[in-house]
Amino acid sequence: MENTIPKKRSYTSVFVILFFLIGLAALIFWKMNQPKPGGGPPGMGGPGAKPPPQKVTGYIAGTESIPMNLESSGTLLAWNEVQLMAESAGKIVQINITEGAKVTQGQVLVALFDEDLKAQAKKQELQQTIAKKNVERLSELVKINAASQQELDNAENQVNNIVSDLNLIQVNLKKTKILAPFSGTIGLTNASAGTYVNPGNPVASLQEMDVLKLEFSIPEKYSHLLGMGDKVAFTTESQADTFNSLVYAFEPKIDPATRTLKVRAKFDNRNAKLLPGTFAKALLRLREIKNAVLIPTQSIIPGTRDKKVIVSRNGIGEFVSVETGIRNKDKVQIVKGISAGDTVLTSGLMFVKPGAEIILTNIH
Repeated sequence: MENTIPKKRSYTSVFVILFFLIGLAALIFWKMNQPKPGGGPPGMGGPGAKPPPQKVTGYIAGTESIPMNLESSGTLLAWNEVQLMAESAGKIVQINITEGAKVTQGQVLVALFDEDLKAQAKKQELQQTIAKKNVERLSELVKINAASQQELDNAENQVNNIVSDLNLIQVNLKKTKILAPFSGTIGLTNASAGTYVNPGNPVASLQEMDVLKLEFSIPEKYSHLLGMGDKVAFTTESQADTFNSLVYAFEPKIDPATRTLKVRAKFDNRNAKLLPGTFAKALLRLREIKNAVLIPTQSIIPGTRDKKVIVSRNGIGEFVSVETGIRNKDKVQIVKGISAGDTVLTSGLMFVKPGAEIILTNIH
C-alpha cells in the first residue's frame, strides 16, 4: 500500500508535462504560419512579394458614326392663355360665355353694372356743352373789350377739366366690360349673372388652341446643335401618333440651376387633337457625329470628381481619366482621354490596382 500512491503521482506528473509540451508545439506551429508584416498570405512568399497577374478581358476602342438622338420631357402649352378677370368691382348683369365655346377677339364676354357711370358721363357732357358756350360768349366779349382775357382763360380751363373728367368716366365704363383679348376657347366659368366681383377675381379662362407650343429643355452641351426652324418630333401618352413641330424660339440664356436651355416649338393643332398641359416626349434628331470613339459602358469607373477607364499598356493596367459624350444602349462615346486602338478593360475592374500586371484572356 505504501508503494502504490507514489507511482500514481508520478504518472500524473508525466501526463501534465506531456500535455504542456503538445500545447506549446501547437502554439509555435500556429505562429509560424501567420502572415508576417509586409508579406502576403502563407505560400505567397516573403515581404514585398508581387501578386500574380490578374486575368481580365478587354475591348479595342474603335470609331463609328453615331446619330445625335436625344429625348427630352416637355409640355404642350396654349399659344395664348389668360384668366379673364374684372378690372373694377361690380355686379355682373350680363354674361355671354358658354363653357367650352369658341369666342372671337373683341367680343363682349361679361358686363358689369354701369348705370351710375353712364349717368355721370351724361352729366359731364351737359356741363361740357354749357362750358363751351360760355367760352364762345367770352371770346366775343374780349374782342370788344367787354371781358378780360383772364375770364376767357378760366372758362377754357373749365372746359378742359370737364373733358378730362369725362374721359376718366369713359375709361371706367370700359372696365365694366370684359372683352376677349384674342380668339379662343372658353374654359370653365367661376361666375354667373348676379355675382358681385372684385378686381382680380377670375371669371373664366380663355385659351387659343389652334396652335400649341411644345416646351422642353436640352443639355447645355447640345445647345449649338439645334436651330430655328428645326423639326422636333414628339409623342404623348394620350395619342399613339408621332407629331411634328418646328422650333421657333429659345430662352436667351442657360438655366444655371439645371445647365439646360429651354426651347419652344410650334405645333399646328387646328384639328384639336391635343390639349394644353399634355405631357410630351420630344424626340430630337441632331447632326451625326463621325469618327466617334466608343467603348462598352461597363468599362467606365465612376468617381466623385471624374470618370476613369483602365487601359492595357505593355501588360500593365493604367488608370486614365476620360470625358464621356453620347450614350446608346451599351456603349458610350469618349470625347477625351483615350484614342481609337487603345485596349480598355471590360472585366476585373474591381481587382486591378494602378500599375498592376494583367493578362488579357479575351479581347473584343
